[in-house]
Amino acid sequence: MTSWRPCDGFTLIEALLVIVLLLIVVTIGVPSFLELRQNQQLAGVGQALASDLQLARTEAAKTNNPNVALYFFDDSDWCWRISDRPASSCNSCSATCDIGSDGITRGADRADYPQVVMQQELTTSNRLAVGARRGVLQPTQADDRISFTLDSKQLRIWFTATGRAQLCTPSGTQLNGVAACE
Repeated sequence: MTSWRPCDGFTLIEALLVIVLLLIVVTIGVPSFLELRQNQQLAGVGQALASDLQLARTEAAKTNNPNVALYFFDDSDWCWRISDRPASSCNSCSATCDIGSDGITRGADRADYPQVVMQQELTTSNRLAVGARRGVLQPTQADDRISFTLDSKQLRIWFTATGRAQLCTPSGTQLNGVAACE
C-alpha cells in the first residue's frame, strides 16, 4: 500500500503573490517604455532628415547639378522628398520626385513615423535648395528649420549655411543624445 505524501509545488497564495508582483513591475515599466519609444521615434525622424540632407548634398556635388533640393510638404500626411525636378512637378507627397529621372523616391513621410507631426519654417516656400558646389545651402536659407512634434515632445532641425543639419530640443523637452536649443 502506498502512503500519501504532499506534493512539492506552489501554493495558491505564492502564485497570487508572484502575479501581483509582475503586475506592479509592468505598471511601472510600461510608461517608461512608451516614453523611450517616443524619444527614439523623434530622434529617428531627425536623424533621417539629417541623413537625407547629406544625401542631397552628395548628389548635388557628384552630378554638379544645381537643381537638387529637399521639398517639404507639411499637411496632415506630411513628407519630404529629395529631387532635381522643378517645384512645379515635385509639388506633393504623391508626385514623382526623383533624381535624374531614375524613378526612385528618396525621403520620408508620415507612414514611416505615424504619430509625429511635421511643421516647416522655410524662407523659400517648401524648398531647401542645395548648391552643386560643395553642397552648401543658399545664403537666405541659413537658419531655416523644420520642427517635429510627438505629444508634448519636440525636435527642431536647423539648417546652417554650410549645408549641415543641427538637431536640438526646446526647453522642457529632453531627448537622449540631442542637445538643448540655445
